[in-house]
Amino acid sequence: MRKRLYSYIEISSLIILLSIALTALVFYHSPERLQPPSMLLLGDEADIWKDVEPLTTTEEKKLQSLLDEGDIALEKRKYNIAIRKYREAVLMDPLLPTGYVNLGDVYHDTNRFTPAIRYYKAALRQDPNNAEAYQGLSDVFYSQGRYRLALKACLSALARENNDPLIFVGVSNCYMALDQMSRARTAINEALKLDPENPDAHLALANLHLKENRLQHATKEFRLVIQYNPQYSDAFYGLGEVARLNNDLDTAETFYRHALSVDPEYYEEPYYALARIYALKGKKQEALQNLEKALSINPDKFKLQVKSEKDFKSLKDDPRFKKLVEEKKDEKITGKTGELQETEILKTPSEKENSVKEEAGSEK
Repeated sequence: MRKRLYSYIEISSLIILLSIALTALVFYHSPERLQPPSMLLLGDEADIWKDVEPLTTTEEKKLQSLLDEGDIALEKRKYNIAIRKYREAVLMDPLLPTGYVNLGDVYHDTNRFTPAIRYYKAALRQDPNNAEAYQGLSDVFYSQGRYRLALKACLSALARENNDPLIFVGVSNCYMALDQMSRARTAINEALKLDPENPDAHLALANLHLKENRLQHATKEFRLVIQYNPQYSDAFYGLGEVARLNNDLDTAETFYRHALSVDPEYYEEPYYALARIYALKGKKQEALQNLEKALSINPDKFKLQVKSEKDFKSLKDDPRFKKLVEEKKDEKITGKTGELQETEILKTPSEKENSVKEEAGSEK
């Protein structure tokens, strides 16, 4: 009888142990267990954080320090460090829209559009009236050539913040891309009313003059932008465009190269422009090299334009040109722009070379 009782106890204990093990196994392999908070908020599970305890004063100071360090790294184009700092901030406060917006900015600046969009949308889940998130979405759609979506997002930002000249500039750029020049000019005027010396507003006005073939007016505005900000690469690129339209290819090349000196890793426009210049000059090798660089940075932007570009007429029958175009077409499906996940750390050639030094410096 005693022996039989022990058997029942042993069997009951075994059942309890098996139940505990099964519960632990299910929990360990569940998506909620495996995903960090920053990734959960990219899906539909954001509500699970509504009861999160507020941060202490010490934690708030640490959070602000992480955001500040990320901002400094982003300004210095140390993108790996910026991503790391912003992610730490998001993990500390999963309900903070600023962290997601900042991560979206990093990925957008480096032409990783898919994760940028996801982070901006994550910010909007936390704050549906976040104008910066809508503006970020607009900038990404604009970079992809999706101008109607860009305009819709930018107008959403404007509806929530109508005192920011940069939002009016974004609206004007979208209207220009859609060939609605009158509305573009109205938006630029509103930006200049808010800030008469805003370089972005004057750049938009210069580009408007350029599209209307008013080259002297465009030149004046581009030079005014440089006066306000001597490192504004877009203004030097614009002066290159003016020179190209005046058939001064050597001067155009000089301005394009100067624009690249500011941002050689992620600024694709001057590479594409240099490819056009070299194609017109009959320098096929240089043209193909610069075209390849432009497409590697932002294949979405040029995937259709490159095939219809008249300045590439001398390259159309070159097998290297055909191969390059087809390779970039495939990259749209499998390349980093379309498939990059949020957990990937950026590694450009220059960053690979300097990452150890940069990270060591960030810890001091």
